[in-house]
Amino acid sequence: MGSVVTYWSGSSKEPTGQAELFAFVAKLAALSDARLRRSEVPRAANPESTSAPRESPVDATHRNVVQFDHEVTGRVFIGNSMLLLDQLDESIRHSARLIDSPGAWQSETSMASLAVFARADERRYAVEIPAFLLRGIAFRLYDPRRLYPGEDWMSFAFVQSPDFPELDGQIVHAFSHQGCAALDGEWFQRADWVIDTPSIHLRYYLEEWFDLLMVWVKVFFMPELEYWRNEVLNRIDEIKPSIDRLITSDGREIAKQAVFEYILEGFENEANQWEMEMARIADDDT
Repeated sequence: MGSVVTYWSGSSKEPTGQAELFAFVAKLAALSDARLRRSEVPRAANPESTSAPRESPVDATHRNVVQFDHEVTGRVFIGNSMLLLDQLDESIRHSARLIDSPGAWQSETSMASLAVFARADERRYAVEIPAFLLRGIAFRLYDPRRLYPGEDWMSFAFVQSPDFPELDGQIVHAFSHQGCAALDGEWFQRADWVIDTPSIHLRYYLEEWFDLLMVWVKVFFMPELEYWRNEVLNRIDEIKPSIDRLITSDGREIAKQAVFEYILEGFENEANQWEMEMARIADDDT
């Protein structure tokens, strides 16, 4: 089996739960960041053209870890893969009018202040949205093989937009203007920000670990979370019963902490294993 691009989506509108999730994820981000620093992993040749989100002007941290707690302004688009676009598809196909460039349309939708742009020759479109608040954390996930620069981010950031309930509470990945320049689509390349469904590119390394992390988030923080790795909610029927038994025996809070410690341990163990494998390969080549 080759590589896989995994996705996760869902919503949380509970600030206390969000803050607790951020605190947990920050511990994982710190472990990943420490390994990235120790290994001196070089960034992409042009860091301004990767998909890394911009550091928050409120809490700018090391470039491997970004914390958001600020308003996102300017020209902001929703990316092609967000679930909201499926809801807008009927409006685009049945109520479109020509706008300023050939082959592009602007459509009225149930959300009157949103501008929807679509192309006649392909099922691709973008939605321009007003300013919103963004809270959360995103981090580069350490991989000793350095396979997918710019596709190695995990995001747990949430939109706060009470005026647009379709977006409010959605978990997203945020691309700044520099990251937008590398995206496919002329609208996105001219944007100040693009928000899209979080995803990460994996190949063997941490694939099953990813399933456990997602199920843990779903059980303890986001019941509506959906994720995809080879299939929707991959291995949830295998993982969730074990977590449920731990909750029954030890209580929810103890189970939450215990499973997360296991997640951290799993990350460290698998990173160590792949580091040793990379060292072995390097020795064989000399």
